[in-house]
Amino acid sequence: MKLFYSGKLTPQQVRAWIVNRYYYQRQVPVKDSVILANCSDPESRKLWLQRLMKREGVGGYRGDVEGWALFAEAAGISRDRLEKTEVLPGVRLAVDAYLNFVKTVSWVEGAAASLSELLAVDELPKRIEAMRQHYGWIDQRGLEFFLERLSYIKEDIDLVFGLVASRITNRETLRKCLNAAVFSCDVHWSILDSVYMKYVVSKPR
Repeated sequence: MKLFYSGKLTPQQVRAWIVNRYYYQRQVPVKDSVILANCSDPESRKLWLQRLMKREGVGGYRGDVEGWALFAEAAGISRDRLEKTEVLPGVRLAVDAYLNFVKTVSWVEGAAASLSELLAVDELPKRIEAMRQHYGWIDQRGLEFFLERLSYIKEDIDLVFGLVASRITNRETLRKCLNAAVFSCDVHWSILDSVYMKYVVSKPR
């Protein structure tokens, strides 16, 4: 993302990131739904449902799918292109692995993977500023998704942290939860690496 923040990416490269990242955004509500289904504690389910509603776009929120689609439109990508463009194999592999991960571990570990969102507290303002400063060709409507996400990111993190922390009663659970958060970071890293190698290093025309 350093190239993005410094304004060194071309419109084609930014659009490639947007299209590929959309595959991840589409799976976020699915991932959170799986965690909800795996949770056997009613009170924890109620709390996680609050998060899911935001990510799904319920209660006045745009949600991850619609919000990102609007961002794509602001960057000149039609809905049809967004839905039909084939994402990079590395992106698909990473996102599918994330979804499979939450399906196969405890709901606590699945929730702990979302602790990687702690990084977004610092990253979202950088992303917003970069678009304002360097990417004027993106309509200002494109900022709405990030501004909305920023408005409740701390609340989301506090919710996840509270749920996970209350369930960590031994070193083994702590280890698994930390590994889950690292795994989530690796997923994002793999997505960015795939786009970088294809659209920055290779520089397709």
